[in-house]
Formats: sequence, C-alpha cells, structure tokens
Amino acid sequence: LHENLLEGDIPAEIGDLFSLTLISFRGNNFTGSVHPSIFNISTLQIVDLSINRFSGELPDNLGHGVPKLERLFLDSNRFTGKIPVSLSNASKLNSLFFTDNDLRGNIPGELGGLLELQWLEFEYN
Repeated sequence: LHENLLEGDIPAEIGDLFSLTLISFRGNNFTGSVHPSIFNISTLQIVDLSINRFSGELPDNLGHGVPKLERLFLDSNRFTGKIPVSLSNASKLNSLFFTDNDLRGNIPGELGGLLELQWLEFEYN
C-alpha cells in the first residue's frame, strides 16, 4: 500500500494479520502513533513506515514480537522520544533506518548485540 496518499491512523486490527511477512505503508500521509500490535506479528520480515507523518514515541515492544524482522524503515516521520531498548530483541535485523525524525537520547548499547546488522542510519534527529 505504498505511495497511495492514504491518511489517518493505521488500525490496531492490522496486528491480527498473523501471516504477514511485509508491511509497506511508505510514502503515504498516515498520522498519529504506530499501534504496538504491528510489532506482535511474529512472521514479519520487513516493516516500512517511512515517509509519512507518524508522531509520538515508538512502541515499547518494538523488538519483542518480531523474531524474523530483518528490515525496519521508520525514516522521514515525526517520531519523538528514545529508541526502545526492546529493539535489541529483533536479532535478525540487518537494516535499521531512523533518519529524519525527532528522536532524542542515547543509542541503546544493547543494539550492539544485533550481530546481523549491516545498515544503520540515525542522521537528522
């Protein structure tokens, strides 16, 4: 569903789609916070929420329920707060993009345990 000028919030019920391997809402006009239910889909490998108008803090469960997650794109939004330590539980992550948000604080040292991580971008925060 990328680049379709979709608006509003992503419904919490998307977390009920337990067979999804890819979520791409890139390049829309979604607003509000990202519902934590997205990060309870254990089959997800790629999540691309970049280039929207999401805001607020990132979900605390960001890495807990996604053991197969390889790529996470959250760039070009309006996220605030800190990067959740829980992200370090997504041990398959190889690409992580937080560019162009309003994140603050330190990068959690626990991310150093993501041994498959090859690409990490945090600029413009």
